[in-house]
Amino acid sequence: MVKNQNDQEYSVKTLFGAMANFSLKVNANNLFNFKNLYSINSDNNVLDRSANENQDSEPLQSHTTARLFTSNRIYSGQLNGEHYLSQSKIKISWVGSYGSVIRSTPNDRRNTYYFTKFEDGTTSQPAAFFQINSTGADAPGSFFSSKNLENIYSSKVDVSRKFKFTDKISLELKVGYFNQGRNRSFNARQVGYITFNGIVNGTNYNTGTFQSSIQFQDDAHIFNPENMGIISLGLSGLTLFDGTKKNDSYTANSKLDASYLMLDNTFGKFRLVWGVRVENYSQSLDSKLDTNVPVNVRNSQVDYLPSANLIIGITKKQNIRFSYSKTLNRPEFRELAPFLFYDALRRLNTQGTPELTIATVQNADFRYEIFPGKGQLFSVSVFYKKFKNPIELQALANNSDKYNNALGAINKGIELEYRTLLSSVFSRKENKVLDDITFFTNLAIIKSKVDISNLLQATELTDIPLQGQSPYVFNGGLQYLNSEKGWAASVNINKIGDRIAIQANQTQGASVPALWEKGRTFLDMQIAKSFLKNKLEFKFNIQNLLAQNQIFYNNYDVETTRKTGFNALVNNIFTGDSQNRNGFIKDIDDLVYITKYGKTLSFTVTYNF
Repeated sequence: MVKNQNDQEYSVKTLFGAMANFSLKVNANNLFNFKNLYSINSDNNVLDRSANENQDSEPLQSHTTARLFTSNRIYSGQLNGEHYLSQSKIKISWVGSYGSVIRSTPNDRRNTYYFTKFEDGTTSQPAAFFQINSTGADAPGSFFSSKNLENIYSSKVDVSRKFKFTDKISLELKVGYFNQGRNRSFNARQVGYITFNGIVNGTNYNTGTFQSSIQFQDDAHIFNPENMGIISLGLSGLTLFDGTKKNDSYTANSKLDASYLMLDNTFGKFRLVWGVRVENYSQSLDSKLDTNVPVNVRNSQVDYLPSANLIIGITKKQNIRFSYSKTLNRPEFRELAPFLFYDALRRLNTQGTPELTIATVQNADFRYEIFPGKGQLFSVSVFYKKFKNPIELQALANNSDKYNNALGAINKGIELEYRTLLSSVFSRKENKVLDDITFFTNLAIIKSKVDISNLLQATELTDIPLQGQSPYVFNGGLQYLNSEKGWAASVNINKIGDRIAIQANQTQGASVPALWEKGRTFLDMQIAKSFLKNKLEFKFNIQNLLAQNQIFYNNYDVETTRKTGFNALVNNIFTGDSQNRNGFIKDIDDLVYITKYGKTLSFTVTYNF
């Protein structure tokens, strides 16, 4: 268990993108488009870590350096057409697409030295402790590489026909079909340096023949050629060991066939959009456990997904909406695969679960809307979501976690949205400057509860929220847009509440406690100027202006400390708990780690031909 750890991360991000779009309009009733997008993005990181390993026998310290590089190459191509048959008044639209993702990690390298810090402040000489017949992510001189290849094919066709019976009664009938196929191939390799061992020319080389002075050499010299293999008769050094496991690769495929029927009915002030979507989904994954036991996932399921949306026009500027839908959350390949991924920044192993099942969600909401004009809006919504078998990331022992299905969950809450021109706020109808400035805000307050009794035997907090669900989300800002002079500017603020990052036991003192993330506030600014009839644009961005720390903690404030009055009221509104037992309290909760993020400044130039 690490008691204290300090990381310094240096990163360089490289982005490249190319786009080519072609359009052919044969006539007023036939249009073709061919869209292409190719992008390359890479992250080159260097990690420098100092840690107190918290050994009981002695104050053991460690120093780790890691070089991490990841590259993503993404292509997306789409050919679509739109056709209108004037005699039958039928509209047909179709899309055929192909996507490719190549994610490669060619050579992640890590090296760790250990040393003892004495009471007088001095330290022992740092040493790299090499293993005998195994290597791992935390072992000195370890290497990791992986390659993920994925192809996505899809096709879609929609057919619609409008029927107008009277000025106030109409119907639009829509039918469609969608097909998608995905295939993925993932391969990883893990190698590392170990002490040379074996019998060569009658001499038995083992840990007893290892030249121990090698482990005290610095990072620049320890892996030099002269330290490899047999150094001299009866004296050995290091050798490379292939620690690749059986579960370090997998292949996966999925196929989705879906068709739908939708009716869009208008009866005066009433509009009802309703229908059903039928999805036939199959998924397969082949891999092995580390014990060489085959893992063969074969899932197939047919789902009927109804939806309905009723809109009542109270006036020309006011609506009431009622909606219901059934949706799905299918496990991703990564969540099913038994591959054990090591996160060097968090020192955490994440593993998939082949037994995961599809989660279903029942959604219902009520919404009241006012449209004052000029793009302005005021709305209030009440929503309710019921989950069956939601997928949660669960913490396990030994710094590891894996994906599992919980029994069920409920999300409910209220959402307020407001967008207006400043000229309306200050009642200045003819003020051009205020007409160009829009104020917008959105606030959602969410009460979330998940049943994880099938995953945990004990917990003190019964109202456990879904993993990743904040009790509130706030967005707001100002936007200035002057199309005539080509100026644009915006200020945006975003605030989220404390949320569970990794689900686990909420009991104080639990051996595997849940990991929480403290809420943060983000402030972003942007200014842009366009020239040459909007063909040339200069844009300057500042992101994360407040640069608040990202804090992860174990929540130990499970004892009831009564809060009353205004504090209890605010807590009840924004967290659903007047005592806010889930919130971060510095003097009580166990701080796991803090990440300091800096401000991000960017300048872009765009030219449209």
